[in-house]
Formats: sequence, structure tokens, C-alpha cells
Amino acid sequence: PYSMGRTEDIWGKDWNEFRPERFLENPKPSPYVYTAFLAGPRMCLGQNLADLEARIVLARLLSAYSFSMAEGAPPVRYDNSLTLPMKHGLWLKVERRASSLFAY
Repeated sequence: PYSMGRTEDIWGKDWNEFRPERFLENPKPSPYVYTAFLAGPRMCLGQNLADLEARIVLARLLSAYSFSMAEGAPPVRYDNSLTLPMKHGLWLKVERRASSLFAY
């Protein structure tokens, strides 16, 4: 998974850029490319539930708040580790949207 996530043939020349919109171009990568839930006959049984939960959380957050990179934020870099944590974290500016479907 470490080298597969850095392969230009799969992710393009900007493989090391934080660019989540890349998944809008090809919404569902092959399970053999994105191995978080494995692939083939041993596919994770909880993948559909995990995807649904992630979509619900994102829909609620994105409808109530707007997110942008904070001023002076360091570039996004990853530490070398099994789980690839961000070296300096992800510095975001979070603002409550004026009109939100959800009241908190």
C-alpha cells in the first residue's frame, strides 16, 4: 500500500499533492488499487457501512461549516510510518455557514 499510493501510473504526477477532488474524476478506484478494504474474495464486510458513515458525517459537516487552508499553514507532508500521519497536522480554517440545515 505504501508504494502503491505513490505510483504515478495510478494516481498521476501529482500523487503527493493533497487533492481530494481527484476522486470526483474517478469516484470509485479499483479495490485492487485502493487496498484499505482489501479486494477479491476476502473483501471487508464492513466497507459499505464505513462508506455510508463517512458520507453522512461529511454531508453534515460540509452543510454546516466551510473549510479552507489556514493562513501560514505548513505544506502538507506525511511522516514515514505505517499509518502515514501528517507531519504538521492539517491546518484548517473552519467557519460556520450562515444558512445550515442542521442546528447545533
